[in-house]
Amino acid sequence: MAELKGIYPILATPFQSSGELDENSFERLIEFLVVSGVHGLTLFGLAGEYYKLSDDERRALRGIFLARTQGRLARIVSVTEHSVEVACKRAREAAEAGADALMVMPPFFLSPDPGAVGDHIREIARAVQISLLVQYSPNQTGLRLPARFFAELAEEFPHVHYVKVDSTPAGAMISSLIKESRGRIKPFIGYAGLQMVDAFARGAIGCMPGCSLPESYLEVYAALVRGDRKQAAALHSRLLPLINYMMQSLEFIIQCEKTILCWRGIIDSDYCRRPGMRLTEDDLRSLRELLDSATPQFAEKRTRAQ
Repeated sequence: MAELKGIYPILATPFQSSGELDENSFERLIEFLVVSGVHGLTLFGLAGEYYKLSDDERRALRGIFLARTQGRLARIVSVTEHSVEVACKRAREAAEAGADALMVMPPFFLSPDPGAVGDHIREIARAVQISLLVQYSPNQTGLRLPARFFAELAEEFPHVHYVKVDSTPAGAMISSLIKESRGRIKPFIGYAGLQMVDAFARGAIGCMPGCSLPESYLEVYAALVRGDRKQAAALHSRLLPLINYMMQSLEFIIQCEKTILCWRGIIDSDYCRRPGMRLTEDDLRSLRELLDSATPQFAEKRTRAQ
């Protein structure tokens, strides 16, 4: 099984201004991220608008993703279906297509009880033998689970040993996951890496941010790996005003990420399928100012491109 650690951006889904998939931009985005040096990529995360895609579109994107990244880095494909039967089918399809690991979004629609949620994940774990990473996003899903829930899964299934923590506060959950599982669980910090430095101090081994600024997250990660927490905190502090601004809501950060990707010349359109959130002129001005402060090394290049 693949060992997962490092920076694993969540891929955005580029659309044309008409709302149709933009496969060319998607391929450019993948190439940009691979060349940037990230350790892996994650397809169909919440920030990827998976909930606005048809089954055919998801199959097409998965095919492009796995083909363009073969042998180049670790690939995670999310399983987001709410029924056990369909989720297991999608999990097997992704594993057979070459995914290195799966990220499982626990079912949350109509508030299933924890027992049903646990059974859902167990059935997926029985269906595949590759690593599973369980996504814990209570702010977005309304589904709150204790650390012991995940620890029991890790005890029962050795390949269910990663959890992506999108909860707030994240630190306490990360500490509890490691303690309750006696180190079996290897946490990733999500939520745009807002608490990345603290998360790693508590034992996190990876971060799943957005995909517009991989270089900045890689700088923070490199400092953390070499044990220079002071430098990591300084680099992260430069990013914080921008991250904090973008994380006002899920749809807001999705739109901000795509706008930055457009400014960087990586995708052709920042269109998000509706319902979504469009940025006002004031939003764009604030985003630009915060982006330039967070990434001065790219500011001049962006200005020339625009």
